[in-house]
Amino acid sequence: MQKKFKLTYFSVRARGELIRLLFHYAGKEFEDVRVEFAEWPALQPNTPYLSLPILEHGGVVVGQSTSIARYVAKELGLAGRTTLEQALTDGIIDSITDIFNELVKFAFEKDETKKEELKTKYIEETLPKWCGLIEKQLETKVNGNGTWLVGDQISWADIGVFNFLNCMELMKLDNGLSQYPNLNALKERVEASGGISKYISERPETEI
Repeated sequence: MQKKFKLTYFSVRARGELIRLLFHYAGKEFEDVRVEFAEWPALQPNTPYLSLPILEHGGVVVGQSTSIARYVAKELGLAGRTTLEQALTDGIIDSITDIFNELVKFAFEKDETKKEELKTKYIEETLPKWCGLIEKQLETKVNGNGTWLVGDQISWADIGVFNFLNCMELMKLDNGLSQYPNLNALKERVEASGGISKYISERPETEI
């Protein structure tokens, strides 16, 4: 039976980077297979949901990025200590999925006029609203201790928030995010945790 984790995704961050970050944070060995887009048509029919990323472990192939990340988080002890903590971390991850999907709307819009409208709304309304919600959770310590979002230790929710903010930096959409001190402090803590800093210094440069 296969013991090693094998992650297959494109050579971009996008929907695969959170999974990579979880492995690197924990110092867990995994095979990071990065395929070129030209290879995708031949590979696609052999994936569970005709999409990437996929994770192979124990002779089984897992599809869908959030399901993979949740499974890895549980395997590495990063999904929350109790079922309640797990539900709270899931909620934060779901909120990241929602805001990421809003990002995709303008990123792949072909009509340039509509694209600019969607981008403006995202920068001025959608992103600040989400940042404000996460900032409030940290400030009020509603589910965590103010250091981490849920409970008293780092979870995949914290790493997920870090990954999303990192994505905003990459896309140069992080103007104005300095007004959220707790959120920025969380970002710095995560980056300094485990093996994340080392990975970031070595990972391939990508556009998305």
